[in-house]
Amino acid sequence: MPNTAREMKDTTATATPKVSVIIPLYNHEHYVREAVCSVLEQTFQDFELLIINDGSTDKSEEVVKGISDKRIKYICQDNRGAAGTINRGVQLARGEFVSVLNSDDMYDIHRLEECLGIFEKDSSVSAVFSHLEFIDGEGKFIKYHRGAEENWTYHQPETSFKGEHNIVLDLLAGNFLITTSNLFCRKNAFERVGYFSNLKYAHDYEFFLKLCHHYKTYVVQRPLLKYRVHGSNTLKEDDPAVNFEVGLVLSDFFIKNSLKNIIPECVREKNIYEVMIKFYNSLNTYRTDRLVMVLLLFGGGYGKEMGEFTRELGEDPANSFKESCIASLKTSVEGWAQWRKTNERLIAKEKELQEGWIQWRELNEQLVAKEKELQVGWMQWRETNERLVARDRELQMVWEQWRDMNERLVAANGHIQTLLNSRSYRLGLLLSWPFRKLLGRN
Repeated sequence: MPNTAREMKDTTATATPKVSVIIPLYNHEHYVREAVCSVLEQTFQDFELLIINDGSTDKSEEVVKGISDKRIKYICQDNRGAAGTINRGVQLARGEFVSVLNSDDMYDIHRLEECLGIFEKDSSVSAVFSHLEFIDGEGKFIKYHRGAEENWTYHQPETSFKGEHNIVLDLLAGNFLITTSNLFCRKNAFERVGYFSNLKYAHDYEFFLKLCHHYKTYVVQRPLLKYRVHGSNTLKEDDPAVNFEVGLVLSDFFIKNSLKNIIPECVREKNIYEVMIKFYNSLNTYRTDRLVMVLLLFGGGYGKEMGEFTRELGEDPANSFKESCIASLKTSVEGWAQWRKTNERLIAKEKELQEGWIQWRELNEQLVAKEKELQVGWMQWRETNERLVARDRELQMVWEQWRDMNERLVAANGHIQTLLNSRSYRLGLLLSWPFRKLLGRN
């Protein structure tokens, strides 16, 4: 986090700034300081910073007033919602370009400079977006979000619009631009496409579809925005209500814009049924198929402007049709959530079984290895024992041979003793004594 000295710097405001940065602030006392400082520390400095406090009830105002910079224009208003607050900021903006930053997100230090560089290289571009870096409530890295890449993970180019690299088709597969914080555009773009619709959740998606359909846009292929994921993110409040608004946005978009202008000519030239397959597999309705069908039918059949449907259904929380659709979507979402939990438990159980199987296999391999060692040891013992038995047999044979010889020697010795004790032998010794004496033998 920047130090106080940096936060309190005093920079002379530019009379006609190049860029107007708008921060719609609502109850983000823990994050707004980092958001503001990420703007003040940009490598490009010719900007004004409009901070509009949308009726915050926490200490957000105290935090903002503790940051001193003449380029900051602080405005406090009663709560209007994110869309209305951004619209007010656009109306007050004096810059040629408008950049939005939600009060819990952060800019990369080079964001303004790099976005402006795209406009300098190609004057036909009207809006620039970028890849994102997801961070948690503590500012720690979660993952990189690389454009529309995730939208097409389970699709094939042969049966979807994967690989077309058309930003509108990419958006119809899901709002990969994620957030209004990702918007950097020419201010005059609002003159044609209008302002943000008064939708609580899908105002960014609705605006991005309009903007990208009518103007040339560019996506920087690196993360120039840190998008904070935490417990109080608006999109996490009510999935059925979010899905309902997405259905409104898609219906309004298809009624107001010809499909021929949405699908590129190079795709339309193919077999129409192949194009229909691609469209069917690419369009992400967020489980609002029936809602979209009903709105398309009634929007075309009753002569009522779709804009009226969108406005009334978006602004009136007690609308009976809206309540019925959200209740149906809630049942679907809850059923899906239960299935997902069950599936997660099954996956966890399968993982446990796999881990148990791996452990059993490792133990079995160890036992097999140990058995092999014992078998080798047993074979070695058996071979050694056989050699010892053979050696013992050899020794027994030698022993028997020695015993036989000894017995023969003992027997021979007995005969010799008998001979030596005989009278004949003694008489012979007596008679031969003189001769032995002469010969020197006793």
